[in-house]
Amino acid sequence: MKRNLNLSTINQLLTFLCVLGLVIACTSVDETTPEKVASTEVTPVVVETKTPEPATEVSTLVSPVSPIQVEVTPPGPPPTIVVPKPAKDSGIVYGRLSHLDGTPFAKTNVRLGTIIWSPGQEGIDGFVAADKTSSPQTLTDDWGNFVIKDVPPGSYGLAVDNPELSGFTGYILNEAGDKILIIEVKAETVTNLEEIHFEFE
Repeated sequence: MKRNLNLSTINQLLTFLCVLGLVIACTSVDETTPEKVASTEVTPVVVETKTPEPATEVSTLVSPVSPIQVEVTPPGPPPTIVVPKPAKDSGIVYGRLSHLDGTPFAKTNVRLGTIIWSPGQEGIDGFVAADKTSSPQTLTDDWGNFVIKDVPPGSYGLAVDNPELSGFTGYILNEAGDKILIIEVKAETVTNLEEIHFEFE
C-alpha cells in the first residue's frame, strides 16, 4: 500500500530538521581561545655603591714659639770710663760697643787681633785673627764700655763674641760709613775708640 507524502508533511519534516540543527548547535561546546597574559618584563635596577672616600687628615701646624727677648736697659746715663795709666812697654785701648740702633753690647767679650788683609785689598778688606786665650781682651759692662789693658804696640783689628751664639766671633774692620777701623797701639799711650756701632750679619 503506497503512502503519498503531501506538502504539509514535507514542511513538518523540514521544520523538525531545522529545530534539530539548532539544538545540536546550542549543545556544542565552543572552544574558547585562552587569553594571552601579557608578560611584564622586570628591568633590574642597578644600585651604584660608592666607596667612601678616606677622611682627610687635618694636620694642626703648631707655629714654633719664638723666645721672648727681654731687653735690659741700664739705669741712667753711661758712667765715665775710668782709664788707668798705661805701662811703659804697652798701651791701653778703650771705647763703647753698641748695636746699630744704639743699644749697648752688654757683658760681651771683645779682643784685639792681627789683621789679615785679603790679597790686593790691603787697607780695604780682610779679617781679624784673634786667640781666645792669648789675645788682649776684656768684657764690656752694662753700657757696652770696655777697657783693654797691657796691649803690646802694633796694629790691631777688633773681634767681638756673639752673646747669642756661643763660639761665634765677628770682627770689625769697618765702622758704619765705611770708615776703616785699624787700631794703632803705642807704648805708654791710651787709644780712645769712642763709640763703635756694629751688628752681626
